[in-house]
Amino acid sequence: AVLAGILIAAIGRVHALWAIPLLAVAILAGDYQLRRELYAERWPVADYLRYSLLGFIGTLGFWLLLALAPPLLLAIACGWVPEDPARLSVILAVPVAILLLWWAREFPRVWLALHRASPLQRADLEPGFSAIVARSKLRRPPPTFRYGATGAWNMNAMALPSTRQPCVAMGDTLLELLAPDEISAIFAHEVAHIEHFESGRALTQWLALLLLVLMGVALPFVLISTYPLH
Repeated sequence: AVLAGILIAAIGRVHALWAIPLLAVAILAGDYQLRRELYAERWPVADYLRYSLLGFIGTLGFWLLLALAPPLLLAIACGWVPEDPARLSVILAVPVAILLLWWAREFPRVWLALHRASPLQRADLEPGFSAIVARSKLRRPPPTFRYGATGAWNMNAMALPSTRQPCVAMGDTLLELLAPDEISAIFAHEVAHIEHFESGRALTQWLALLLLVLMGVALPFVLISTYPLH
């Protein structure tokens, strides 16, 4: 699948904008029956595709948009205003940069929304979670969420670091099948990830993303100015 995506991007060029998403949908559709056999999932294929695609966007959408921004801006600027594409590339770069920076800043919220997350409220888990946070180096307890869809298998947990409000998300299947002590051990693992980013690494990561976004949206203007089309 990765090789097919690379070949589509290299050979198809502009057609990769629709061919790669179609490849992703085809892979998901092919996995549907396999997941039903392995995990006894019983949700409709339409709900499965919708949830999987939204979850994919929530996880990798920022990076895909960042990667596609330069060729998209370049193609639009050169196609719409071939007599002055440099000016249009600058105009288009502003809203794209704003969207990317907002997404980078609000990544945990976007991820939680697209994975149908809700606050985790379980009295049997609170003592273990509180004890772990008390022994950690966190300045404040991270909000904890549960996520998943009815009929789906979600045996996973995620730490979502952030400069504003880091949080932890746990899959519904994990919460349903594991004992409180086992869930607390997984929570401790995710808290360790957040600890890793609390010592200035989250700010460093944010500054690196800011630089990548500015470089990505400025690249079309640089290319047009350096290598004139005519």
